[in-house]
Amino acid sequence: MLADIGTDHGYLPIALCLNGTVERAIASDIHQGPLERAKAHIAAHGLGDKIETRLGAGLSVLGVGEADCCVVSGMGGLMITEMLAKNMATAQSFKRLVLQPQRDLAEVRRFLTTSGFIIDREIMLKEDGKFYTILVVQPGDEPCVYSQAELCFGRHLLVEKDACLREWLVWEQLRVQHILQGLDGVESIRKTELTVYAAVCEEALAWLR
Repeated sequence: MLADIGTDHGYLPIALCLNGTVERAIASDIHQGPLERAKAHIAAHGLGDKIETRLGAGLSVLGVGEADCCVVSGMGGLMITEMLAKNMATAQSFKRLVLQPQRDLAEVRRFLTTSGFIIDREIMLKEDGKFYTILVVQPGDEPCVYSQAELCFGRHLLVEKDACLREWLVWEQLRVQHILQGLDGVESIRKTELTVYAAVCEEALAWLR
């Protein structure tokens, strides 16, 4: 059973049911409007007997052990970590979680590696000039210690010398350098943080070369 949290239009569970990847799914959303659109799309594909829709926030719509796999995509990273933390028993009951945070990836990785989860795999994609990172996660007993570069950019992506990550890092390093040039001669907490981050970017790029 797949649970798609924040399903919006329901496209993901529809596609996975149509191609036979999953037999049944739960599609949930916190907003009534998107959920009604998801219901319409599900009905149009004749999948009303395979995909159940639920209105509610985060993992509160699910019972412990009700789904094998949970997908949470298109949300901010802090929102995702808060969602998991609020419903830890349910989160820990999934065999697999597929997470696609829009931002704050370092905080997501920090939460996962210190809260009983293992990051099995990371995938980075570029579409229409935008970069997306997907984390494949499972529950695990032992906490995992990540370096700052691994938290910021992903241990698996660094070890695999991911080409997409390398492209994004070159762009990110230039962006940070441009901001630092604008702060030249100014002492501030922001400048100190950016200087440290720039060094982490350089460490990661050296790893990828």
